[in-house]
Amino acid sequence: MKCRIKIWALTVSTVLAGLAISSSVSALEGKFNAKVYPIDAAPVFIEDFTVNGKHKCFAEWRGGFITLLFQEIKTIKYLNPGSNTYHVEVTFNSGKKERLVLRPDVFHGKSEFGEWSMHSEKAAKIEFNPPPVSNAEAEAEYINFDQILLKNGDTISGQIMTKAFKLRTAYSTLKFRTPQIGYLDFEGAGKSKDVMGLRTGDKLSGVLEVGPINLLMRSGAEVYLNKEMIKKIIFVLVKR
Repeated sequence: MKCRIKIWALTVSTVLAGLAISSSVSALEGKFNAKVYPIDAAPVFIEDFTVNGKHKCFAEWRGGFITLLFQEIKTIKYLNPGSNTYHVEVTFNSGKKERLVLRPDVFHGKSEFGEWSMHSEKAAKIEFNPPPVSNAEAEAEYINFDQILLKNGDTISGQIMTKAFKLRTAYSTLKFRTPQIGYLDFEGAGKSKDVMGLRTGDKLSGVLEVGPINLLMRSGAEVYLNKEMIKKIIFVLVKR
């Protein structure tokens, strides 16, 4: 009986070795960049991406646990974004795909706004070492537009010219520059409360203290919209 158990354990270890990367120190050298797709904000490019400070993550697979090192992974796609189950489809550099269950973790790294962190429950997809952006692609990203969803059902797009937004919470009044914000939801926390989603993945609720919001429309015209007219604002990551 003991012999059978040993043989079974060796077989499982051999199979897992086909998915996991060598745990040698040399495999962990260097830094890894990632493009993170939050569930409620625009994608953000992260330098020196880590999970709890490490270049690896842990997953459940067929009744056991394996270690996934970033250098072997192309993408991690969350199958139920926003849930606490963390079922994912991992695409390896070899093209092989596996469905696994990740442990809840906190991501860390550096965005263009400085130090960055986000809990895994906020993620929709992670793309490791994304290809460099060409000049044409960079220009296309630069001219993307913010969107304002009005309460009457209309949607208008352009660039929000308001430089910053203040949110009064139960504990403090916070001020964020517009490039730090992923979205503003004016109906996200009840009738008298607003929600501010940051690009870091944080979500804050309170009351937005803002006057008329200035939007430069795609046609070149400028409009000023009162908060009471707006349902939601979705910001794109552009140079401002």
